[in-house]
Parts: sequence; structure tokens; C-alpha cells
Amino acid sequence: SNGGIMRMRADGPESLYRRGDWANLRPTNGRGEPMKLASYRFNNLDSYGVVVGDGVVDLAKRLPQKDLKSLLQAGGLAKAAEAVKGAKADAKLSEVSLLPVIPNPDKILCIGLNYKAHREETGRKETDNPAIFVRFPDSQTPHKGPIVKPKSSDQLDYEGELAVII
Repeated sequence: SNGGIMRMRADGPESLYRRGDWANLRPTNGRGEPMKLASYRFNNLDSYGVVVGDGVVDLAKRLPQKDLKSLLQAGGLAKAAEAVKGAKADAKLSEVSLLPVIPNPDKILCIGLNYKAHREETGRKETDNPAIFVRFPDSQTPHKGPIVKPKSSDQLDYEGELAVII
């Protein structure tokens, strides 16, 4: 994930793994640019598409999958790359509100206290296994989305997180 936009190769990471071709991971949108997938809201409708320049090509208008999660589950990245070839943007990025890349995940598993500096900062001892906990889909914040501080808190504890979609 890259600030709410996911970069992917059209034939998917699984095919790269089978070919042993990870060094050549150069996703493309059919125009020689990296294919950047995004979930977003435009005109009060949620959709998903490919970011091209300063706009987004709406894949929901061009493919049968209703959302980005369904597209990935169907192995549809090659069809997505084909659908955007020569297509003009349906909306400008400045006109859409980005959503979390996968706004409807089945589950979000998190690994806590997984690096030494954070463990030391919290005063916790090293363990044989990291802490595993869950997050809920509505706890995701999209790129440039607001972070709401609960009224009962006097400060925010923040950190960057990396998401892996499996």
C-alpha cells in the first residue's frame, strides 16, 4: 500500500513467485506507468479504479467485480490493466475521496511489539512470539483521512503501519 493506493503487477504476485521473477516487479497500467489501484468515493458512490496521472479510471464501470477485493479474489489484475489501456480518467483525483485500499476486508490481523525500539519504548521484555491482535475495518484511515482523537484521550499514539493483502 502506498498512502491509500496499492501498486500491483497485472499478472499478480503469485505468477511472479512461480516464475521466480520478483526482481522485475514493474506493474503497469498499459501506458508504461506503475498500475496504482485505489478504492474511492465519487459523487457519493464507492468505487475502485486505477490512478492514471491526476485522475482515476473507474474499473467498476468496466469490469464485473463490484470492488477491489473482489477483483483481487478473481485474479483480475490483467483484465484491469487491459481495461485502462487508452481509457480517459472518469474523475480527477482532486474530486474523489480515497478510501482504505480494501475497505471491506474479512479480517485484519496485526503484529504488535514486533521491533526492538518499540518494545523498549513501552518497557516490555522480549518474548518468543510477537503479540497478535485484530483491528476492525472501520478503524482504517484512508490516505489524507482525518484521525479522530477520542474525547477520553488527551493525546494520540501514532505509528506507521504496513498492510499486506493476502
